[in-house]
Amino acid sequence: MVTYRIFIISLLLFFTLSCDSESPVQTPDKISVNVSQISGCGGFASAAKRMDSGIPFTRDPSTYCNAERLHWLYDENTRTLSFLNSRVLLNCCGDHAITAAFEDGTLVIAEDDQGGLCDCECIFDFFVEITGIFYGIITLRLDLTVDDTTLTKWEGKIDLSKGSGEIIIDDNALENCDTMGV
Repeated sequence: MVTYRIFIISLLLFFTLSCDSESPVQTPDKISVNVSQISGCGGFASAAKRMDSGIPFTRDPSTYCNAERLHWLYDENTRTLSFLNSRVLLNCCGDHAITAAFEDGTLVIAEDDQGGLCDCECIFDFFVEITGIFYGIITLRLDLTVDDTTLTKWEGKIDLSKGSGEIIIDDNALENCDTMGV
């Protein structure tokens, strides 16, 4: 009888300790990229109001050239997480893409710039909308791959309970931003 009680208590203790309900990090089993868009040279067209293309972000034209910013917006009802990386400086002639996937518990937003090099630089905006994201704190990484070289531009945690936020990726202002299509 004593052995049985010790077994039951041990089992309950095991489940209590292994089910850490206070854990701030959640990773979904399956996500879907619903929308991915890359602007033309100069970024998305709308500057001071919600973008007409269905992208749920605004940008301030007076500060657009000051920093590369990763904006995020979370809708708890639809479990949709949207990102806009604005003012990304790349070669004008590359083939650009953006994707998202979970890798080892980290949501990785991957921006691509492949081939097509020419003798000019442009600024672009990258947008991605992902569904299947659970409420809570997630680990996020923003990667950029140029040809065969990948670098991590930012990595950290975001608290989806805040609903939206902005992360400064590069705070070096662009001097000739107005000649890059903005």
